[in-house]
Amino acid sequence: MEQVERDNFSHLDKKDTQKRETKRERMRERDGERKKRKERREGGREGGKEASQ
Repeated sequence: MEQVERDNFSHLDKKDTQKRETKRERMRERDGERKKRKERREGGREGGKEASQ
């Protein structure tokens, strides 16, 4: 009986950590996109110096 309960909990733990990891990945992707956009905007103002690097 104990083993079954532990298995159920480990499954929930896995699901939870996966959710957290995907959230983190999404946040990282969003940050990356924001930075790229910002760099592009700033690069355009300065004749594309930073954008070409």
